Amino acid sequence: MKRTPFLFLSAVLLGLLFTTTAFTVNSDSLTPGNHNPTKPSFVGARWQMSSFKLSPAIDYDGDGKPDADLLPFMAACDRDNSIVFAPSGKLILSDEAVRCDHKLDGKGKPGFWSYDPATQTIQLINNDKAGSKSSWEVVEASSNVLTIKTTVTESGKTSNIIMSWKAI
Repeated sequence: MKRTPFLFLSAVLLGLLFTTTAFTVNSDSLTPGNHNPTKPSFVGARWQMSSFKLSPAIDYDGDGKPDADLLPFMAACDRDNSIVFAPSGKLILSDEAVRCDHKLDGKGKPGFWSYDPATQTIQLINNDKAGSKSSWEVVEASSNVLTIKTTVTESGKTSNIIMSWKAI
């Protein structure tokens, strides 16, 4: 396995994992955000990741072929996790059947999210770090599928990430 792609993917995956799990919630700071008066279809459902695509693709496993879908390279304990965009504005990540060493003890860690229907963007806000937020562009949202796009820059390289979830 090549070291550079491994480090790049590890940084990207850890960044996204921390974006969705490292939040702590101060209940005084939770507000409903910019929610659409008509609830977006992804709100309230429990979602499990079904694909994690990176563009441009990288040769993650060192076999000489670029790998675009990186979900198979994620640990099984991370692949079966779920997220919920609660109507209150909380984002909750939960372990499912397969537990990691960095388990969530089945409780899930809440975060904070808001949705702007005009730009079709989900904002994820980390209350622990002032000004720390991520933007996810909603590409597709239905009662069964949620697909988002985000851009990450690591070591001067910019990559587009498209993640899809299925309702469980």
